Amino acid sequence: MTIEILLVDEHAIVREGLKSLLNSEADISVVGEAGDGTSAVELAKMLVPDVVVLAFAVAGMNGIEIAHRIAAEVPGVKILALSMHTENRLIGDMLSAGAMGYVHKGCSFAELARAIRTVAAGRPYLCAVAAHAITEGYTHDSSHDGPVALRAISDREREVLRLLAEGKTPKRIAAVLGISVKTVYTHRRRMMVKLGAKNAVHLMKCAIRQGLTAVEA
Repeated sequence: MTIEILLVDEHAIVREGLKSLLNSEADISVVGEAGDGTSAVELAKMLVPDVVVLAFAVAGMNGIEIAHRIAAEVPGVKILALSMHTENRLIGDMLSAGAMGYVHKGCSFAELARAIRTVAAGRPYLCAVAAHAITEGYTHDSSHDGPVALRAISDREREVLRLLAEGKTPKRIAAVLGISVKTVYTHRRRMMVKLGAKNAVHLMKCAIRQGLTAVEA
């Protein structure tokens, strides 16, 4: 199956370069591109791509607002942020707005392609830079009661959470732990309730915050 991509970046040369690289992948096809916020939202509604690769720097509307509108108006579309920003607040705002993943522009093309495939499959993805930023932000935010909530998580649920945060599919987790796929989903659902996680991205952020997944430098 080909993953259809909408590229959103205000710089034409960036879009052209990414389009050429992405179209060279056998399973990825760029079906549209936009350089301003209004066009990005309208194209997302018209094309309904599998993934929107979204930059922060977009004419007429910031990336966070675009993500929020696309997530609200085209709920089936996955959003992958691509940016030079490393501030934990901006990364967190983008994820809260509806992005399922975040890749720093300093990452390799191979990582971008991997991130696209991951979010297209419905799994969250954070590059190491974004994961570090989120971890740092939570470390200095005393308003979160994660450590208390985490004590309600069983050892098996911790294992599932760690593997989910590492990007493994429920099927792969089931094979690793010797349990059924249905049981993996049950553990995930229970953890979301215990940790107050709204979605898979939020659940992964909880895992990173608690040190349940290794974050590579």
